[in-house]
Amino acid sequence: MTDELPEPRRILEETDWAGLQNRDGAAYPVTPAMLRNLTSGDQQAVSAALGHLSRELMEYPNVYSAAVPAARYVTALLALLTPEKTLRAQLLSWLSSLVDAVSDAMALEFFELAGFSPLENPDSTFRKIREIRPQIFAGVAACIDDQDPVVREEAIAAAVVIVEAPELASHRQALTPLVKEVLAVSSKPAYRQRASAALEAWG
Repeated sequence: MTDELPEPRRILEETDWAGLQNRDGAAYPVTPAMLRNLTSGDQQAVSAALGHLSRELMEYPNVYSAAVPAARYVTALLALLTPEKTLRAQLLSWLSSLVDAVSDAMALEFFELAGFSPLENPDSTFRKIREIRPQIFAGVAACIDDQDPVVREEAIAAAVVIVEAPELASHRQALTPLVKEVLAVSSKPAYRQRASAALEAWG
């Protein structure tokens, strides 16, 4: 699969949102409208859109099917939001949470709760999110050298989660010095813990 994504507008227009689900049912028309609001410039609308991403596309242990194109849209959007530092940081954090929600550990928790694996169905949302992890990583990695320290930290924190995917393990070595320099000294205890766990696991 290529790492390149279409422009965000095309992702919105070409996705069959009516055939996808969020927590409340059919994703159309709410989810695409919320995604459009991310670039509206209206702070209240942007906040509502961020809330929709976090609360309506993921609900432990579920990840809803609309999260797949939403992740592609958000990833494609990162490159267009250079002046929007706070929003970029928030979107990076959401991508990190989404990828973590389909990790091996979460798949096991899902199995323990539901009695079946979310990976059994080849068309499951868990599998589809996993399939686009290289695309997500490419978008996140482009933010790692950002001039804004908050964006940079969020990008590194997200990258650490994403490279747990076996197909992205080759990127761990390049990330290691950044984890030591940035994440290991973060003001956020969770990020320091993430850095410690990654460095120990990666050797």
